[in-house]
Amino acid sequence: MKRTRVDDYPEKYIRHQAQPPIRSEPEEGELRDDPSPPVPSSRLPPLPASPLHSLPIQRPRKNLQRGDPIFNELHDRYHNFGRMLKYSGDARHWSTFSPQHKEYRPLPNPPPQNSPYHKHGALIARLELLDALVCFTYSIWTTDYSKDACITGSWQTEDAFLNWTKNKWTAENASGEREKAFLGLMWVFPTPPYTARLPGIIHARYMIEAFIHTRMFVFATKQSADREMDKLMAQARALVENVSAPPGSAAGTPLTGTQSTPPMLPSPASIVATSSANSTPTSRPSDTPSATGDSSASTAPPRPTPTPATRSREQPFRLGRPPPLIANSVSVEISAAFTHTLKNLTQDVMWASHCMRQSQALLTLRTLSDHFPTTFTRIINSSLSHNQEYEPDIEDEEGELFWPGAPSTGEGLGWVCLVGKAMIKEFGRDIGYLGYDGVVPKPESSSSTRPPTQRR
Repeated sequence: MKRTRVDDYPEKYIRHQAQPPIRSEPEEGELRDDPSPPVPSSRLPPLPASPLHSLPIQRPRKNLQRGDPIFNELHDRYHNFGRMLKYSGDARHWSTFSPQHKEYRPLPNPPPQNSPYHKHGALIARLELLDALVCFTYSIWTTDYSKDACITGSWQTEDAFLNWTKNKWTAENASGEREKAFLGLMWVFPTPPYTARLPGIIHARYMIEAFIHTRMFVFATKQSADREMDKLMAQARALVENVSAPPGSAAGTPLTGTQSTPPMLPSPASIVATSSANSTPTSRPSDTPSATGDSSASTAPPRPTPTPATRSREQPFRLGRPPPLIANSVSVEISAAFTHTLKNLTQDVMWASHCMRQSQALLTLRTLSDHFPTTFTRIINSSLSHNQEYEPDIEDEEGELFWPGAPSTGEGLGWVCLVGKAMIKEFGRDIGYLGYDGVVPKPESSSSTRPPTQRR
C-alpha cells in the first residue's frame, strides 16, 4: 500500500494540528472524526449589541437663558408632581401596617395581590416619597436657577418632609448597596444641622442635603456676609493701626522704617556718649527712665522689647497673615442680626461637610457602575458640562447626564436631581414602579382618608 505523504495534507500541518478534513469513513487504525466540527470563528454570528452601547443619546441643545418662562412651568409642574407622590407614598406607607396596628389606614382601592404594588408595597411607598423629594427639590431649584439666587425660605420649607422621607428609608434598614445608594443620594438634601439634633438620632441622609446647605451658605456669603465682613475688617484695621501708632503721630498711620527729619531736635544735655548719634527717637511713656549708659560696662545693654508699633510693622493687620498681638486687645462691635447670619453660615458649613462625608461612603461612581449601569453610562459618556444643568429633560431615560461633583461652588443641585431621578427610574423598572401613573389618587374633598399628621 502506498504511503501517504505529508504534502497530501499541507493545510493540516500548517494549522498546527487543526481539525483534519471531514471523511465519511475512517481509515484503518484511525479514530472516527467528530461528526460536528466547530465552525470557524470568522463564521460565528456577532454577539448582540448591548443597549448600553448606544447610550447616552445626545439631544439637541436648548441653550436656555436665566429668566426663561419654561422655568416657571417646570416649577409648577414638579411641585404638583411632588404633592401627588407625597400623598401616595404616605397613604401606601400606612396601608402596609398590620390591620391591628393603630396607624393602619387601608387604601380605598388596594392593588391586586399579584401586582408589584402589592408585593413590594413598603418599598414602593418609600420610592414614591423619595421621588416626591426629588420633584420638590427640582421645583425649587428651577426658580433659584432662573433668578440666579438662593431663596433660603423655600429650601427651609422642604426640611420637614426631607426628615420624614429619610426616616422612612432608615427605619426599614435598606438591604444591599443598591438601596443604600438612595440613602447616599438623600444626604445631599437639607435638614437642620446636626448640632441641633439629639445624640444618636443622626440617620443616613446625604448628597441632596450637602448640596442644599452648601448652596445656602455660598449665596449668603456672596449676597451679604462678605460685604459686611469687609466693613468690619476696615474698622478693625483702623483700630489696630490707631493703637499701634506712636504718640504725636497721626491716628491710624502706621510707622514707616525711619523718619528723615525728627519731629524735635534733642537738647545737648540729653545726648549720652553711649547712644547712637543718628538714632530715631523712640516713643516711651514719660515715666520710663532713659538709658544712662555706663561706658565702663563690659556687657552690651539688653535688647529692648519691641513696641506695639514695631509689632504692627512686622505683622500688618492683613488677610492671609496672622494678626499682630496687639489685635487681641482691640474689639469691634457687630449687630445681633449679623451674629445670627454668621452662625447660620458656620452651621451650614459644618453640616454640609458632615453630609458629604456620609454621602461619599454610600454613593460613588463604582456604586453606580455596579448597580445603576444605565445611569452610570449616561454620566461617563456625556458631552455636557457642569454649567448645563438646564439641558436634560428630567424624565429622559436615555439622554446625557453629568456627575454633580463637589458642592463647594454652590451649584450642581440640578444635576443631583437629574441623577437621582435616573436612579429611581432604573431601580423602579426592576420592581414594576410606575411613578406618576401608579400613585394613589388624592380624594377631592374628603379628609377622613388622609394619613395622620407626620410625626418627626
